[in-house]
Amino acid sequence: MKGRIIIASVPLIFLSVWLFTAFNLAMYLFILSVLVIAMGFIWSWFSVRDTEVSSREIPGSLHTGEWFEEEITVFNRARLLKLMLGVREHSDMPEQDNATLLTLPGRSSFTWYHAVLCSRRGRCSLGPVV
Repeated sequence: MKGRIIIASVPLIFLSVWLFTAFNLAMYLFILSVLVIAMGFIWSWFSVRDTEVSSREIPGSLHTGEWFEEEITVFNRARLLKLMLGVREHSDMPEQDNATLLTLPGRSSFTWYHAVLCSRRGRCSLGPVV
């Protein structure tokens, strides 16, 4: 949240410098900073648009010493390339860090497998894939 405030305040600083001092470089920096923020928003919107994530059915329960195997598939339904798409599953399972950074060509998919040894007893939640 703090980073968003700083990013939003940069164009306002350039705008105020330009209005109070009539310094033309501040005007160009203001326009550039607004364009960079707008392009970042558009890039982010196109990166998640037409993207689908699915996972294989998981078992209801496992015992200590058994392997938990997971398969996650990411589909790119758009014609455009998805560059540096980060996918992470939030879980409180010990030793589970299921995340990847991938690039998907248009109309393609990527599947990866992940296995974790169940080393402790107790309940664990497997969270949403983000």
